[in-house]
Amino acid sequence: MSFRRAVEMTGTSILLFATAALIATSGCSGGGTSSGTGGAPGTGGNKGIGGHVGAGGMNGTAGAGMGGGAVMPTCTPIAADANNPVIDDFSNGTTNFGDGTTTVSGTLLQFNGAAPDLGTGAWVIDQDVTGYGDSGVGIDFQSCPESDMSAFTGLAFDIAGVITAAASTPADGGVPAQRVSFQVSTAEDDVASNYDSQSNFAPSFGQCVPVSGNQYDNTCTTPQVNVPIAAGPTLVTKSFLWSQITGGKGMPNGRATPNPAKITHLRWIFPFDGMTPFHIKLTIDNVRGLTAGGTPDSGTPPPPPADAATDAPTD
Repeated sequence: MSFRRAVEMTGTSILLFATAALIATSGCSGGGTSSGTGGAPGTGGNKGIGGHVGAGGMNGTAGAGMGGGAVMPTCTPIAADANNPVIDDFSNGTTNFGDGTTTVSGTLLQFNGAAPDLGTGAWVIDQDVTGYGDSGVGIDFQSCPESDMSAFTGLAFDIAGVITAAASTPADGGVPAQRVSFQVSTAEDDVASNYDSQSNFAPSFGQCVPVSGNQYDNTCTTPQVNVPIAAGPTLVTKSFLWSQITGGKGMPNGRATPNPAKITHLRWIFPFDGMTPFHIKLTIDNVRGLTAGGTPDSGTPPPPPADAATDAPTD
């Protein structure tokens, strides 16, 4: 299976698996319970990321079945400030950033559950990828799990990395292309809470209703863009307008590109094909919003680039 097809088939599954492996929990309060009766049994689902099975065969239960409505959080998303474009420069040495009240706030996660390595003031990932459970890292926004980034025209980050064979890679296995997939998840493309068996119907801003009723049926997919990587040592700035991050198709009201007012997750997905293991060493730094005008960054952090508030897209 190609990397692109794997991501298309499992984009939502990857996000749902990652949500279940959160390093820190959201401070958002629940918004009541579903009022519908138990939903009809689901049909057989595709196998999700990390060996989790889709919503197939799930019988609705009172208050949580597919017959009830999606449960929305009661909290209010934080709006980004164009005058403070740096989302996280990883300089505080902790997995959480922001104050949870007035600034865009979130937590870091690694899909394999390892604690993020922030000892150099950047996020360093150095691991084997042997299954989908190892195949990415990301940011989830807190304390309300959605952020309004409409003050920005897009997003940027600094990155360097290399993919090599793992000790368990077959001699004829080779390694995938030197790239990762940057995913920007938004509420319209996230599966609605009453279809999300992975998070056990926890309140969410998800609005996508899977056509088949199965959360893994490929009708809730996440906008993304492929990002080439090089070993460095200098980090390279990659910046993208919202219009350059494509492929979303939430149902029924999803859009191909991210809705900047409803950002829920950022992900860097590794090109695992479902079969051949590999090793990835990746450094990510200075995740930030773009505003109109200016010149692309030179890519030599830390500290965060002085012109981070006036970036232009480079890809």
